[in-house]
Amino acid sequence: MATSAEQAVKLLRNAAKFFRQVGQQTPALSGQMEVSARNYEHVATHLELDANGECPPFDDDSAET
Repeated sequence: MATSAEQAVKLLRNAAKFFRQVGQQTPALSGQMEVSARNYEHVATHLELDANGECPPFDDDSAET
């Protein structure tokens, strides 16, 4: 059985794929969707590396998208 952290990583990576697909289908949103995808992958990577550690800040100031 997968851990909660492993399931969260999977969900985050799937969300990143979704954002990229939306960006491909809606060019006007592609930049915003790419930022969101990178942010979700950023959190997923840090969750994989240290599930209880602090996550460094996002590179973009658009983290709330």
